[in-house]
Amino acid sequence: MTTGTALTIDHILYVAADLDTASDHLWRTYGLEAIDGGRHAAWGTGNRLVPIGDHYIELFSVIDRGIAEGNAVGRWLLSASAKGDGPRAVCLRSTEFEMQAARLSLSIQDGERTYPDGRRVVWRQAGVAEAMLTGRPYFLFDWPQQSLALRLGQRAPRHATELAGIASVKLRGPIEDFPDLGPAIDIQSAAEMALDHVVIARNDGSVFEIPGGVQ
Repeated sequence: MTTGTALTIDHILYVAADLDTASDHLWRTYGLEAIDGGRHAAWGTGNRLVPIGDHYIELFSVIDRGIAEGNAVGRWLLSASAKGDGPRAVCLRSTEFEMQAARLSLSIQDGERTYPDGRRVVWRQAGVAEAMLTGRPYFLFDWPQQSLALRLGQRAPRHATELAGIASVKLRGPIEDFPDLGPAIDIQSAAEMALDHVVIARNDGSVFEIPGGVQ
């Protein structure tokens, strides 16, 4: 039987009211450098990326309010960013994307962004609509091979210390409402669903935590 053990962490969605401010906070607080990401033209949004080993944190922000107000993703981000910056959801990856999406009853949509140099990155996502409607702090991504190589950005970051990757993520909410999301996802019992914190591993074996954003 296919379970969440086939799921691995891909990235963390970090809601940001302003990309410069959020990038500065991550550098000053954690020594993490955010590099240029791209634009999601259809949503009126853009991002910066914080590569961490084979994972990354995506700083996600509205960059064209007029376009953002005209679509569901943009409106959700405007509302979410008004509540404060921070990690809001974990994106999970699987080689069995469609099977996992069906197991978790998640709807599938296409997505894309364009880097400043014109390169286009495409993917499929599952559960984003459900996350926006319900506050569910997880969703799935599927990267075609050509986009997988580009997903971490256009250059290597210059972090203050060498990082191994995202070790784990703790989510909180009613235990019975969470399916099996794989070994790297810890669940803490709580009344409301939210991302509690992200654990980052350094190459020397030490770890540090980034707390979840306002829900």
